[in-house]
Amino acid sequence: MIHKANACKKGTVINMKRYDLKRFINPEILKTERLTLRKMGQSDLDDVYEYASCPEVSEYLLWLPHPDKAFTKSYLKNIEKKYKLAEFYDYAIEYKGKMIGTVGFTSLYPEHQRAEIGFVLNKSYWGLGLGREAAERLIKYGFEVLELERIEALFIDGNERSERLLHSLGMQKEGTLKSYMQVKGRARDISIAAITKDAYTRSAKK
Repeated sequence: MIHKANACKKGTVINMKRYDLKRFINPEILKTERLTLRKMGQSDLDDVYEYASCPEVSEYLLWLPHPDKAFTKSYLKNIEKKYKLAEFYDYAIEYKGKMIGTVGFTSLYPEHQRAEIGFVLNKSYWGLGLGREAAERLIKYGFEVLELERIEALFIDGNERSERLLHSLGMQKEGTLKSYMQVKGRARDISIAAITKDAYTRSAKK
């Protein structure tokens, strides 16, 4: 096992104020040309259920479709608790006043200046470039505000839509881990794509 909490080398200097996860208790609002990325809440119940109950949306995700709104309500209550504990780093994606999905850091590793991102989008809004726009804004925030050195994403092998989106963000596929994760009752191959701060900076200058 190579990951150990606070496993920084002696002499390594990290601005922990920048990595204070308490910033996500009330995350700052992030804007793009078309989108607002903000904290999720109970007011998003109908919109979350709309996309989370769709089997096609969750086909390549770890969770099953929400069976009813009571389940979604419980899910949002749990998220509210995690926000308060600074254990949840997702943003609601709002488009024209409607929540259409989420984008966020599924994992943050301050001691390594590394994060993993994930996203989900209402099927009715696929193909409009909105997922890319939201993820692009989050990556910008990760590198320019949190000063991360690496941002990565894991996806179930065969999820071509996500793979294309990640590639459009400048994230390079680094490989596939065979039978890496049990997903909905069977072992799945998991691919990883990533972008480093150096690559992001070079791309931003073009």
